[in-house]
Amino acid sequence: VVGLVEIENDIAGPDAALIDLVDAMNARAMIGTWAYVATGQLGTDAIKVAFIYRSDLVSTVGNFAVLDSSVDPDFDTSRNRPALAQTFSPIDKDEAVTVIVNHFKSKGSACSEAPNQNDGQGNCAGVRTKAAEALTRWAATDPTGSGDPDYLLIGDFNAYAREDAIRAIEDADYTNLEEVFEPGGYGYTFSGQRGTLDYGFASHCLNQQAVGAATCHINADEPTILDYNLDNGRDSELFDGTTPFRTSDHDPLLMSFNLDSPEFKRFYGPLTKNRAINRYRFFAPIHFTVKEEGRRSHRPGADAQILVTEAASGESFNLNVRYRHGLYTAFVPVYWLNRGDYQATVTLDGCVSETLPFSVR
Repeated sequence: VVGLVEIENDIAGPDAALIDLVDAMNARAMIGTWAYVATGQLGTDAIKVAFIYRSDLVSTVGNFAVLDSSVDPDFDTSRNRPALAQTFSPIDKDEAVTVIVNHFKSKGSACSEAPNQNDGQGNCAGVRTKAAEALTRWAATDPTGSGDPDYLLIGDFNAYAREDAIRAIEDADYTNLEEVFEPGGYGYTFSGQRGTLDYGFASHCLNQQAVGAATCHINADEPTILDYNLDNGRDSELFDGTTPFRTSDHDPLLMSFNLDSPEFKRFYGPLTKNRAINRYRFFAPIHFTVKEEGRRSHRPGADAQILVTEAASGESFNLNVRYRHGLYTAFVPVYWLNRGDYQATVTLDGCVSETLPFSVR
């Protein structure tokens, strides 16, 4: 899945630039088959964000969703480009990831409510910070209706790694993957200084499945003297358009994930078989094991929870879960319960859950 930034916004027709790009990629017999997410025009700017993807490896799930000022006034799309969300699923796996591609307001021009404060963040830091907060709020609403907690926020956030906008995203429990896998990395240079403006932020659950992130240095290191701009009196003869050095002034960030998330392997006990439990039984046990593959940082039993809910009243309570030698264990105090229908919802690390219905007679 590739997130694109600054692609032409339908000037030549609906998704014309995307169609041209994908047709050219497929015509040149590149590996796989490429497709695009057809959004039509997004916002009113001359450029927009977009997705292309390997349709032989992943498929789209449901419809795309767009974040703009009409969804959240804090996401000012008179300055930020509308953000685009799409859920993707590997063709050979029952997993899903919602990717949201962004292009925040640049530092190149002032915003009246957030001019340059001489704090190192340049123009419009406040606009970007509000956009970051709106973005994470929006992601928390599951805008594509995926029902999956795996979220990846990507794109050009036009903020360096210690700026307020980036900290706002991290404060919402997203992890900067480049900082984890490539500390001190960079993807952009300006006046001899280097830093990061493009990011991949993984949600709590997706972060546990991340296996790598790295910047591909194919653009940012172009010597200024080879640039096609003629700033500072540069000689136009120095630019040779037949042998381009780069395709952008930003380096792309590559990320990889192992989506074999933890799964409940087996449940033991009367409640897990949808049985009716005698009310005069003192406790009813729930035992279960977890199949773990591709997990980078899971600590067994670190955050296993069971929530018992009464169907009639909606009242619920949590059970303590113990872990020992690969087995998770909890006990339902049946003598507390009224006669009727219940469900026990088992959750591991807040990321995967299983519902076990039972009744008390």
